[in-house]
Amino acid sequence: MPLAQGSRWDFAVRSGFLIAVEPVMVVGRSSVGTVEGARLNGPMGPSRLAWRGNDLLASELAGTRFSPPVTLLKAGAKEATWEWRGKVQSAGVWVPATVAFTQQSGTFTIPKSENSLLSLTVAAKLSAAGMTRETQLTFARDLGIVRQETREDGKFVASIEYLSGP
Repeated sequence: MPLAQGSRWDFAVRSGFLIAVEPVMVVGRSSVGTVEGARLNGPMGPSRLAWRGNDLLASELAGTRFSPPVTLLKAGAKEATWEWRGKVQSAGVWVPATVAFTQQSGTFTIPKSENSLLSLTVAAKLSAAGMTRETQLTFARDLGIVRQETREDGKFVASIEYLSGP
């Protein structure tokens, strides 16, 4: 996930009946726990991400805050499982939560191109306040997130797919 100031991605965003092309940009520096990282702005809300070794951490992701920061990706592993426990804040309310992660390697084909890249897909299942949110994130080296789909209690919420970027 390139986190240099000014990095920009364009994504096809689908949410309900909305289908749009939206940008996500690195707009500044920010602390992510005890690590210096980047602040990103996009249509689904702000994010705060940082690298700690081969782990990609988030203290905020699309407007949802995590305490302590959550590990989204273990870039040095083709396969991995891990669990996070802490609190999440959404709509101004903090609640206890757990997230179970499973990571697997695969390939991602860039839309409107024949280029395929090695990728890592992370399935995250967040449980908090009687709700379950499942998110699949696909990362490609040097591009970052190239696909994401989120479901809440089994119902589709939103998806993004990489169109262009660093």
